[in-house]
Amino acid sequence: MLNVLRAMLEKDSDIALVLVGDGPLREPVRDKAEKIGVTNHIVFTGVRPDISDLMQAMDVFFFPSLFEGLGVAAIEAQASGLKCLVSAGIPSEARVTDNLEFMSIEMPAEVWAEKLLEYASGYDRKNTYQMIVDAGYDVKDNARWLENFYHKITECA
Repeated sequence: MLNVLRAMLEKDSDIALVLVGDGPLREPVRDKAEKIGVTNHIVFTGVRPDISDLMQAMDVFFFPSLFEGLGVAAIEAQASGLKCLVSAGIPSEARVTDNLEFMSIEMPAEVWAEKLLEYASGYDRKNTYQMIVDAGYDVKDNARWLENFYHKITECA
């Protein structure tokens, strides 16, 4: 991810990478960012409750993961109308709109950078609500299902 950021900065110095979340890789990522000179272009948000608001402020969603169980973050990004460039480590089931494109993690950073810059140069950000609902990821429907599920199992106890 940091190498892709560096490749993007070679073509456009007005780029920022927003890293949301926290974990044991935070410090190694900071160290590498410092080493390759991209620290000033990264925002480390830490854990946040307002992910959907952050996504509204983003231009592109970039997810070069080696492996994901489902890729819920990619589904959330699609729900926000973002163009998404993700690695083949994300399951195909995570593609619920036309906004998600897969790319091999083996592709050079420059290829990832070109595609991200292409997306960042502009696109029509569309309302994807119905596609998300049709794919079974509507939060209200899922909350209702969980509520019914828990009612049923507590009635049997």
